Amino acid sequence: MTTSQLHLFFKVGNVLAIMPQNNTLGKVYTILIFTLLFAGAIYSTIERNYDYFFMKNVFLYTNDVIFVCLNFYVTIIITFWKRKQWKMFWEKFNMSYKLTQTYDNRRDYPFTIFLISHVIFFAVGVYNACVWYGIEGITMIKKFGIRRMENYIHFFYSLFLTITLGMLLTRYKKLNTILNSYVTKKLRFYDSTSRKMSYIVCHLKDTVNIFNDLYGWPLFFIIYQTLLQFLIYLYFMITNEESFEVIVVQMSLISITLCMTVSLILTCSKVVQESYKLVSLTYKLRWAVTENIQKQELYEFTNLVVVNLPKFTAADFFEIDKNTILQIFATVNTLLVILIQMGQVNVTSSHRKIRE
Repeated sequence: MTTSQLHLFFKVGNVLAIMPQNNTLGKVYTILIFTLLFAGAIYSTIERNYDYFFMKNVFLYTNDVIFVCLNFYVTIIITFWKRKQWKMFWEKFNMSYKLTQTYDNRRDYPFTIFLISHVIFFAVGVYNACVWYGIEGITMIKKFGIRRMENYIHFFYSLFLTITLGMLLTRYKKLNTILNSYVTKKLRFYDSTSRKMSYIVCHLKDTVNIFNDLYGWPLFFIIYQTLLQFLIYLYFMITNEESFEVIVVQMSLISITLCMTVSLILTCSKVVQESYKLVSLTYKLRWAVTENIQKQELYEFTNLVVVNLPKFTAADFFEIDKNTILQIFATVNTLLVILIQMGQVNVTSSHRKIRE
């Protein structure tokens, strides 16, 4: 069963209460965890006491709000309102595994990725805690204790979705391998084969649609939270408002967040690109056959594949593909210029007040 390869993710997710709970006690545990995270987030925000110019405060508070929104969705919304979609997604996900017969020999692959990424994440986290403890002392826990937990949930969910999409990618690759064998070996594309392949294509598209419905908002929050963190850390580094050690910590943190988000976006893009290869192979197969009946079947199959091409969206706000990465950098660049300019205006105004 495919989900057995993600068993470790589900186990950790249950502890974090970011996977749907099966019983009443589990639901109570979910509410308790979210309440603690929510209360801790408010307390930490108050302790940090942002005292910058208006626009910078807006971005900092928005960053805090997005963390809370992500936590609320993956704990409360999925457990109480999206459980049906969650169950349906994994049923279809497992069925697609059987339909395409993608029996991956590398069953330890998700575990290896999980282990390596967590070692890196916690190594950076320990270094981060040591640096901030040297600067802030025990108050560091009040200001950043909950934030570290929020960062971990963001990291964990990005990794979980990336691995899940990577496994979905293998389904499309398997379909392309099957269809390519018909092209290279010049095999006869029977009507039964067409029906079977059509069913698999439609099944995979339904799986992607449910994925978008279930995980569209987490994708939206992950992408925009990454954008905001990247913007804020870049601003601190460019304006030299922090010490060298803090800048190094910020660079390491944003590097992990950015790498995870970019990997997630690229995996979405790879699934879509693999489906385009499927269309290309159907055209090649059409050109290779000579019988009119076979050609008609392939025309219908090609049209079905084109209509059922997958796409990934962030809560239906925008499609996720390679261009999303460029859009993130372009948006950060634009907002960074605005922040720097407003920061300079604020400094100038402060100097004028001091002179007066």
